[in-house]
Amino acid sequence: MRPILCSIGSFTYQCASWLSKSLSKLRRHPSTAKDTFDFLRIIADHELHRNRIIMCSFDVKSLFTNIPVDFTVNLILNKVFADKENKFHGFNRTELRKMLNWTCKNTVLQFNGKYYTQLDGVAMGSPIAPLVADVFMNWLVDNVSGIGCFPHILCRCVDDIFCAFDSKDEMDKFFHNLNKVHSSVSFQKRWKQTGN
Repeated sequence: MRPILCSIGSFTYQCASWLSKSLSKLRRHPSTAKDTFDFLRIIADHELHRNRIIMCSFDVKSLFTNIPVDFTVNLILNKVFADKENKFHGFNRTELRKMLNWTCKNTVLQFNGKYYTQLDGVAMGSPIAPLVADVFMNWLVDNVSGIGCFPHILCRCVDDIFCAFDSKDEMDKFFHNLNKVHSSVSFQKRWKQTGN
């Protein structure tokens, strides 16, 4: 079961909103499509008119609740302090880590009169969740790209990755490699072969 929360008014909301806005540039990646129109523009720029091509979608199973928070917080910190700057909007690395952990790891919800704390992943409905998801998925795409057998096109929107391959064998190898990049997430695939 995955809780989807409205975090407006929660004790972490303002901090999570500020972090999400201040760190928004970390969401950008060459593989990311902003919306359907952007996706159509990206695939129109590629040669997908061959006689036989395998088109597929790789989807992360329950991304938000499976994001490795400590790992992803370190990715964010490494990007923010990559050029050895001592401050980010007046905060040092330790202070920014505390803020990220506080907003990602302190999700409290009420169900049937009892209070619960989310132990893993990030809460769907928190302003910080899309940022954390994008940073992790960008890292994942960057790391699978170095493992041989790369698709003709790779386009991502949140937890869905669209790819095009010449053969089912290439697709299967890439899918296998994708599932090896990080143990906390696993992908499922849907595919279709076009042409003769």
